[in-house]
Amino acid sequence: MIAYIVTGILLLMSGVSKAPAQDSGGKIVKYHATINDVKYVYGVAEPVARLKSGDILETNTVDAFGNAIQKPGDTLSLVKGDNPLTGPFYIEGAAPGDTLAVKILDLQVDSNQGVGAFAPGFGALNETVYTPMLHTPLPEKIWFYPIDHVTNTATFKALDSNFSVPRDRAPARVCPLPPRAAGCARLHLAGSASS
Repeated sequence: MIAYIVTGILLLMSGVSKAPAQDSGGKIVKYHATINDVKYVYGVAEPVARLKSGDILETNTVDAFGNAIQKPGDTLSLVKGDNPLTGPFYIEGAAPGDTLAVKILDLQVDSNQGVGAFAPGFGALNETVYTPMLHTPLPEKIWFYPIDHVTNTATFKALDSNFSVPRDRAPARVCPLPPRAAGCARLHLAGSASS
C-alpha cells in the first residue's frame, strides 16, 4: 500500500507511488521498506530516515503478513511476524510529549489481493492469550480478496462452501479501499506543537 503523509507517525503501505508531488516547502524523503528491514517493535529500533517539519515522506509498507502469503497452499508458518512496521522515522525538533500533525497526501494499494486468516491462537474467531473462547480452536484458514483497481474495491469469496450473495445484494460483499491510488506513502511534516 502507498501513502503520502504529513508528520512523524507512519502508515502501513507498500509499493511505488505515481502521485503528484505536493509543494510543501520541504524536501521529499524516500524510503523503500522490504521484509528484511521492517520492525515488529519500535522501542529499540534506530530511525531509518530523518525528516524536518514540512518534509514529505514517500514510503511503502508490506501487508500484515509481510507479503509472505501469496497463493493458495501458503500457510501462516511462512510469516515472520504479525503486522510488520515501516520505520521508525526521526522528526528533527520533535520532543517527547509533542503532538505531531500528519497529513496523508496520497494512499495507494499496490497489490492485486488482500489476505485474511485465522488459526489456533490467531484471529478474531479463535482464542488468544487476550481473548478466551469456549469452543475448540478453529483450524487455519486463509482467504484471498481480489482487488479491483478500477473500482478500488476488494471482494469477499467464501471458502469451503457455495455461499454466494444474490446479484442485487452484491455491494454487501464488496469492501471499498482507501482513497484511490496504488503503491507508496508520502509523509508531509506540517509541524509539531509542544505540549
